[in-house]
Amino acid sequence: KAWDPAKTFVWCDYISIPQRCSAIQTLAIVSLPVYSSKVSAFIVIAPSAEHMNTAVPCSVKSYRTRAWCRAEMLSHALCKGIANMYLANETGLIPFTRDSTIVTDSTRVFEGEMTCCRMKH
Repeated sequence: KAWDPAKTFVWCDYISIPQRCSAIQTLAIVSLPVYSSKVSAFIVIAPSAEHMNTAVPCSVKSYRTRAWCRAEMLSHALCKGIANMYLANETGLIPFTRDSTIVTDSTRVFEGEMTCCRMKH
């Protein structure tokens, strides 16, 4: 089913979350699972890169391990199914399947890594 560009809105994780006011940022963060459960399509864009602040390597593998990312994926999958869930790479969109590691990982939200725990908050 084709997307109508005139009716398409893009939400991109970090840049779509307010960064200056911590109270508003917290509200935005806790709403992520609800937001992700309502979108028409869920596309993971997680290229290999180095984190700007920590110099830690980031990739699809690190995305899969993060608790918040798992919660977002699981919320979408439980409400909308995985038919419109994709992983974007250099060649295009790869559809999620029931056997995808990323789908299996998303069911283990509470085993995911939390930045606050890593930072000992």
